[in-house]
Amino acid sequence: MIQPRTAYILGLVIMPMVAPSLALPTPHSHTYTAIAKRSNIIDSLISILVIVLGFGGKLVSSGVDINTRPQVTMPDTGKGRPIRNNLDIEATIVHYAGYAEGPYELTGKSWSCQTCQKPEFQGTIVDVYWENAINGSTGYIAHNPKEKLIVISFRGSKELSDWRDSLNIDLVPWPASIPGSQVMAGVHEGYASLEPRIIPYVASLAERYPDYAILATGHSLGGSRASLCALDLSIQHPQLVSRLRLYTYGIPKLGNSEFANAINRLEIPAYRAVNRGDIAAHLPPDNPEYVHFGTEVWFQDGNVTLCYLDRRGQCSDTLSIFELSIYDHSSYPGM
Repeated sequence: MIQPRTAYILGLVIMPMVAPSLALPTPHSHTYTAIAKRSNIIDSLISILVIVLGFGGKLVSSGVDINTRPQVTMPDTGKGRPIRNNLDIEATIVHYAGYAEGPYELTGKSWSCQTCQKPEFQGTIVDVYWENAINGSTGYIAHNPKEKLIVISFRGSKELSDWRDSLNIDLVPWPASIPGSQVMAGVHEGYASLEPRIIPYVASLAERYPDYAILATGHSLGGSRASLCALDLSIQHPQLVSRLRLYTYGIPKLGNSEFANAINRLEIPAYRAVNRGDIAAHLPPDNPEYVHFGTEVWFQDGNVTLCYLDRRGQCSDTLSIFELSIYDHSSYPGM
């Protein structure tokens, strides 16, 4: 029997091998309504292989009932059921995807890339750009006067060191101020090396522009690091929580229920976009220690569905293993 950790590693190794575009999303002119249905048999077979090796307690049993996962709590908003065609959230998710795509294209502080040229992103000023060869992280801090927005954006997996971080799925305690909270070791390691530079600078920008909202965003591994950054910023500078937003694209489960609850209790806009059958949103497989935070925004066949908290049987969790796809990870609306 192949254990969930082994299956997760196999999934992450197979994904970039068979779909090079996963490492670098290509700009698309279409929105989610134009995402074509795929019938690629290779895609289906590889996705099924990854899932069968480690997903869904009926196919491969890990000895743990996946329905006994720790309870994730959040103040009752009265919005427990999926909501279809929420145009405001949908438009925002698609728009912010452009900021999440930026680190794949930027090479310095100049705001020059294919995404950058779109009218809605004109006027963005890059304040900090980093490219750390040691931990594989690339990203930027910017502000947009027209939108009155401060942006912290992390790049997803592209370099070998990125995949090294993605493969390290052991849980480690973090942050120290939240008892019992644990997060994925590889994600934490990459973020921790950046924190001393990022948090103080964002705080200084927030003081300089007191009426700006603060967006933490990223795709894949970048969205994972952005999630840690958002929580960290809320702890070190609680006065900024009311201005904070977290929008991620194609992220796996990052930590345990204490970590998820910590983000949920902030009561900020915390959205996890999932494109169709993106397999990444279902990783690590068959592991009840890992849970999702916030609200899933599921794009599928011209519809957008919102599902609150980590509730099984809603949104992308309704898909069968035959519908999960590695290619959907690299074709998010707005990218």
